[in-house]
Amino acid sequence: MVTLPSSDSSQLQHSEPATDNQRFNWQTCWYPIAFVVDIPSDRPYRFSIFAEPFVLFRDSNNTWVCLVDRCPHRLAKLSDGRVIEGRLECLYHGWQFGQKGECLHIPQLLEGATIPERASVASFPVKEHQGVIWVWADTEISPDPELPPTVDNLEDEGVFKVDTATDLPFDYTFLVENFIDPAHVYISHDRTELGIRREDARPLIMEVLSTSVAGMEGRYRRADKPQAPWTSLTFQAPMTVHYSFTNPAYGVIGGFALYALPLDYGQSRVLVRRYGNIFKPSFKRTPRWLEHLRQNKLLEEDLPFIVEQERFFRETNQPLKTAYFPLKTSDIFIIEYRRWLDRFGQDLPWYVGFATTKLPPADTIKPLPEKIPSRFERHTQHCQACFGAYQRFIQIKQAGQILAVITLALAVALEGQFQTFFALSFVLSAITVVVSDRLRTRLEKTYQHHP
Repeated sequence: MVTLPSSDSSQLQHSEPATDNQRFNWQTCWYPIAFVVDIPSDRPYRFSIFAEPFVLFRDSNNTWVCLVDRCPHRLAKLSDGRVIEGRLECLYHGWQFGQKGECLHIPQLLEGATIPERASVASFPVKEHQGVIWVWADTEISPDPELPPTVDNLEDEGVFKVDTATDLPFDYTFLVENFIDPAHVYISHDRTELGIRREDARPLIMEVLSTSVAGMEGRYRRADKPQAPWTSLTFQAPMTVHYSFTNPAYGVIGGFALYALPLDYGQSRVLVRRYGNIFKPSFKRTPRWLEHLRQNKLLEEDLPFIVEQERFFRETNQPLKTAYFPLKTSDIFIIEYRRWLDRFGQDLPWYVGFATTKLPPADTIKPLPEKIPSRFERHTQHCQACFGAYQRFIQIKQAGQILAVITLALAVALEGQFQTFFALSFVLSAITVVVSDRLRTRLEKTYQHHP
């Protein structure tokens, strides 16, 4: 457990980053790419890790394959191609690649010619684990024999889970910082989450139990409820956070698993997994897209604040230890995480620690967007459940508009009972149009704060 220096002030004491010969190797670890249910089965799936492009597809044995998303011929994106009989074909000149990245077919070679070894592309190990696709980001060192991060009790009988993936326009270190900040929940997510109210915001008792190159473990509870059970928090390097509310004494299983993926500098992906055995049957029957609306609202309630945090850092390049005014009753985990980056993160492609910073080359840094990308751009178009619902709402609206015109015309032309029937039909059609359009809009537009 980390003990803070005693002081009359509630501000945390600053210290220089610890020196340590251990460094976190960002390549020799598993990265969460997407939930399996969100990956299209009929076409390649593109993504990036620290700005390096990758492509994912299934071969003829239904095995996941991950390659660098760059054809060795003329550098076309392989993810723009197609999968033919388990081979990934480049759409530019038709070169085809297999499970190990080997080139299996070049249409332009003479019959009988040998395919050069240089025509191959780097491949990376892939693991499907607990419904998540993980990629090992190193071609030289074999994957750790241990599985990617595992959520205990997730597969126990009676445990239900709901998964949401969203892209966000800010750096992964600010995303992880947001993950490990329980103090903001009562204010930022007031009444969005069941039982969360801003008037219940209180000082927290927070303890860091251990810190190592592998990550950090901690626990917390409200200071006004010192007898309440602890909530445990685990940060597993490089960017997985797990909250556990499990209480074996009462047979309760539950928690949140939050997986971050550094797509590019200033661009991240979050995979949110909510699980437990205490959900009501009605919640289990809720369509996935409907839960995604709520989960996206939660993420978007924090979105403008985090974007401005990163904007301030970029514009001033001020160290966080002088820019922040942290409190020991709310920010211990945040500071410990930033100090973890100071101590172990020097080999990461980029990071923002508490006292130290490493940025990518200046000519590769993209400016922060003037306008935050919409919910459709960040989530809906990539989510199988939400994009399917989005298309259905468009179809329902169009059908409702046609039906509204027909029923209105008949209501005007007819009399008596028929007129009443078609008038009611027109009203129902109009309601259908309005409701479907509002749902479609919610899948498109980002939530806006209204104080």
